Amino acid sequence: MEDLNSFKIRSFVVGRGRITASQLKAIERFSDEWLIKVQKKKISPKKLFYKNAPTTLEIGFGMGDVLIDSAFKNPNSNFLGIEVYKSGIGKVLGKINSLGIKNIRLMQGDAVEICEEMFEKNSFANINLLFPDPWPKKRHHKRRIIKKDFVNTVVENLVLFGCFFCATDNTSYAEQILSALTNCSRLKNLSTAFSKRPHDRILSKFEKKAIESKREIFNLSFMKIM
Repeated sequence: MEDLNSFKIRSFVVGRGRITASQLKAIERFSDEWLIKVQKKKISPKKLFYKNAPTTLEIGFGMGDVLIDSAFKNPNSNFLGIEVYKSGIGKVLGKINSLGIKNIRLMQGDAVEICEEMFEKNSFANINLLFPDPWPKKRHHKRRIIKKDFVNTVVENLVLFGCFFCATDNTSYAEQILSALTNCSRLKNLSTAFSKRPHDRILSKFEKKAIESKREIFNLSFMKIM
């Protein structure tokens, strides 16, 4: 975890994302309390929270709309978010403080590497991956986060019968994700193909724009099995 730049192929672009003065101030003020240091050491996420409770991991939470809403509405569950861009980290840290939320922790870094190296097996009740970068150009498809190795990592991170929820507005990526998850013997599709949109997931600004642009949203729900 010492050098994120050691990865030749990444699912993100280093340096993308402008950060505002208020987001930077939030990072300076609240990181010590809510931002977990990334390290090469296996940990149980339960040890990061005040309360021992089921934990949901959100990978690439962006501006944190879903993460904040989920934590605020479910105080008896814990939520851990990973985001590579400082703007999202700062935005969520500010919201945590203003809303008095106690059940969120954040990590900044490459989610692929963090999930592979930092979490003990069977750590999360749910894992969310909502609208990952689709890398629409064919020559960039290799940068997409959903690959066989990453799917296997997700399975290792989930508790038995834990669920992996994914969403995308890119048709080719949706088909690729469906294929990758279906081909994993430890995952069971909770629908016949794509699933219905979870009723309790807030409509993020990104998803709202996709709908307004008349882009189809593909939701996937898979459960870890024996």
